[in-house]
Amino acid sequence: EVWVGRNLILRLINDLAAASQPKSQQIDTSWQNELTPRQREVATLIGSGNSNKRIANEMDITERTVKAHLSAIFRKTDCKDRIQLALLVNQSPH
Repeated sequence: EVWVGRNLILRLINDLAAASQPKSQQIDTSWQNELTPRQREVATLIGSGNSNKRIANEMDITERTVKAHLSAIFRKTDCKDRIQLALLVNQSPH
């Protein structure tokens, strides 16, 4: 494993999302309907490259609650990890 800064990760996520976005097809955003408003907020913050700790502070919840939201989000969106979720979020219109 290699540690990289938050800004680099965010830039990579945005670049990957832009590169993988279909040019002529409609983007499927139905995954958003499966999430609660708080889960959508967590997903959006993950898409911005935030850590669990930063998300917890911003949402005024515990890190454990963030992890619980992430588990539910991964299950509902079929994402395997944070990077896959961040790509999904960044491919979708906000």
